[in-house]
Amino acid sequence: MAPQATSAATGRGIGIRTAADGNQRSRGQVHVYDGEGKGKSQAALGVVLRTIGLGICEQKQTRVLLLRFLKGPGRSYDEDAAIEALQQGFPHLIDQVRTGRGEFFGPDQVTRVDIQEAQRGWTIAKGAIASELYSVVVLDELNPVLDLGLLDVEEVVRTLSAKPPGMEVIVTGRGAPRSLVQIADLHSEMRAHRRADRSDEALSGQPGAGLEGVEVYTGEGKGKSTSALGKALQAIGRGISQDKSHRVLILQWLKGGSGYTEDA
Repeated sequence: MAPQATSAATGRGIGIRTAADGNQRSRGQVHVYDGEGKGKSQAALGVVLRTIGLGICEQKQTRVLLLRFLKGPGRSYDEDAAIEALQQGFPHLIDQVRTGRGEFFGPDQVTRVDIQEAQRGWTIAKGAIASELYSVVVLDELNPVLDLGLLDVEEVVRTLSAKPPGMEVIVTGRGAPRSLVQIADLHSEMRAHRRADRSDEALSGQPGAGLEGVEVYTGEGKGKSTSALGKALQAIGRGISQDKSHRVLILQWLKGGSGYTEDA
């Protein structure tokens, strides 16, 4: 059956509201991107891109802090070169801080340095929130930091609950504590759904076996388009840092006209 447009009588319509249509600009929210699926940090990168776009196209103070826990300078990420380029082009709109080790570790491998690095990042986060300098603060991978016990959950929840009313705070990563989810204005859980008939055994010998690269972001929660924008930012970063032919087509349906924060 073909999908049908919902009639106006149901109270729903077709199309995407621009940022100018909502009140999120004047009232900041706490967003938590959680879950086992991909797209959490990507969504945070999409928020960064949109915030910078808002700062370019509007005559208002907007600045984003991208604070990345568990992503120390000992490891490189696809988006690094793109973020560096944005910092060079618009230094008044974005700051980035990275803390922690460059490699993966489990609860039984926590060291004193890991705790110190987590505390360093959180001290910066508290200062940024108290300063009211930023319109958006992204606390990337804060959830696993809390899950590992590297920071006091109650202190984090108290601080985020008392954030300035106009500030947006984005918290990402698996294992979000229940108390943090309870204060969040929005909790988006990323889940990976893989088709059962797409196993290696089922695909062996078939045309397109092993073909990858198609991802679908769907669901009621926020973060779908922002994840796609974050993916684009990562590809641009690869193109800058690896001198490869990475080019991105962003084709947006139901988004005619203007007023979207990523446009600029």
